[in-house]
Amino acid sequence: MKIIDALFRPSSLSRRKLCAGSLALESSVFTPGADDRDNADAAEGKLLHQLLAEPKLSRNVLDPSQLETMERAEAGQEEVLAKVRQLHPGCTEVRMVNRPLFFRERRGNSKAAVLMHGTADEIVVFLKDAISAPEAVACTDWKMGRKEVPAVESNLQIRAYLCMLDELFGNAGAYYGAIVQPWVSSKPFIVHYEPKDIGIAHAEIIGIWNAAHAEHAALVASEETCIHCTAKPVCASFSSYIAGVQKLQGLPARQWTAEQWDTFLSRKGMLQKFLEERTEDARAILAADPDAIPGWGLKEGAQVRQVTDVVAAWESLRDRLTPRQFSDCAKLSLGDVERILWAAVYDSPERISQKEAKRLVNELLKAVIVMKQNKPSIERKEKEPQ
Repeated sequence: MKIIDALFRPSSLSRRKLCAGSLALESSVFTPGADDRDNADAAEGKLLHQLLAEPKLSRNVLDPSQLETMERAEAGQEEVLAKVRQLHPGCTEVRMVNRPLFFRERRGNSKAAVLMHGTADEIVVFLKDAISAPEAVACTDWKMGRKEVPAVESNLQIRAYLCMLDELFGNAGAYYGAIVQPWVSSKPFIVHYEPKDIGIAHAEIIGIWNAAHAEHAALVASEETCIHCTAKPVCASFSSYIAGVQKLQGLPARQWTAEQWDTFLSRKGMLQKFLEERTEDARAILAADPDAIPGWGLKEGAQVRQVTDVVAAWESLRDRLTPRQFSDCAKLSLGDVERILWAAVYDSPERISQKEAKRLVNELLKAVIVMKQNKPSIERKEKEPQ
């Protein structure tokens, strides 16, 4: 598969739509595995996906929060299926996980060129019999991240999967796309497509493909288009986008206009992410070759002392410190207390949810808990309808 084809996939459709030139530019700098960062969130998402796909695997590696997240994801998926069962009763169900799919240039033409590949997390086919076309097909995308994704009604990734399912099964009576994102909501987000809707979605994706493969396709920098783009270091549009922040350096903040503040607030996160990523790249380069960047090298990190057993520490210090003095030196993590209480009764009839564990801790420790007000966060307001 060509690099440019590998980079045009369901998960990148939104970026290709908003910045058509990103496809060619990313393919010009693509290096297999270069963007596989040691990211704890990504590793967690991969693990949870695997356990959802294979329910028989042991979940002993999960912490209480992850276990509860898994349960919410499974409950959300069951809610999706219950809705489809209600609309299409009496069907036999066939479940598929991690099924490779493809998108063709012309809908329903098996000889047409394949323009895009993808892998659906879970597909359930609803059959009335073994001969007829499926009564319905449901596709669920598990989103295990903590950042909310675009609404299912406008989600191009879901739209692409439903087109691919139409290519695979053809003439199904109805298609259902669902997003299950347990960190964000305990309820699934479901959209219903009829065959005519598939045709509209197919035409939209063809338009995105054509624009992305056009010569001199436009580069359009924004937080949404650049956040996951791997071509930022060589993108002139991104450089201009970030330059808007750099131009403000010499101007006192009290003289900034509302428009300049908007420029700063909307782009600072992207600039911070870019600087952090390149710093990690430099660290990796110097670790592999200390002479790769003349004049720069790695300095050994400082060693930080940690106490691994607070009870043992108290036993060693009790002759020198009063209980109050010792407690002033120690901090109690309420989150850890909640998780321990939650895990202690997880497999018992007295099982409680994490929210209930938090309420229990608040009640038991109400005499010694004080509320600290953090600084307010800055967020973009929703635009009021015209």
